[in-house]
Amino acid sequence: MASRNNSSSRIQRNIKEKSRRMYMKDQLSRLAFLIPPQTTSKLSVPGILNQATSYIKQLHENVERLKKRKEQLKGEEITTCNTSTDDRTRSSLRTIMSIKHFDSTMEVNMICGLDKKIMFYEIISVLQEEAAEVIEASQLHADDKLIFIIKSKFIIKSKPTSPRIGIEASKIEEKLKELVL
Repeated sequence: MASRNNSSSRIQRNIKEKSRRMYMKDQLSRLAFLIPPQTTSKLSVPGILNQATSYIKQLHENVERLKKRKEQLKGEEITTCNTSTDDRTRSSLRTIMSIKHFDSTMEVNMICGLDKKIMFYEIISVLQEEAAEVIEASQLHADDKLIFIIKSKFIIKSKPTSPRIGIEASKIEEKLKELVL
């Protein structure tokens, strides 16, 4: 009877060990699926663990780099305090404008504080006056900021009555600065 108990406990240990190995194999394959694919299709267990460790370290470095970049960008956001008529203090942001000029398109990105009285249609009007057709336009409200993103395509005027062909990005930039500042 002692040998029977001994053999049943050994069978139970073998079953538990087999179950543990299957669980570990499943977890290892899940880990291998999460790391970026490598050129070699089959990696050993230590190889998978090394790749996972390297990948996790790389992700941590990326997180730290992005945190630093976020802090740097927050530092660039200049805020000043203005007192309103009822003596409450609120922050206003310096207006930031970026104009990107490509072959036949232009993208205007603008970020300003809520206290600025810039109307979306005014920005679009400046572009249209300078022979640019608005392709895509959006206005976003985020916290205490207004964000304008306008993509436009140049209209090439080839009529003999029109003295101008295409548009001048510098002229648009000047007009937008006059509007904003």
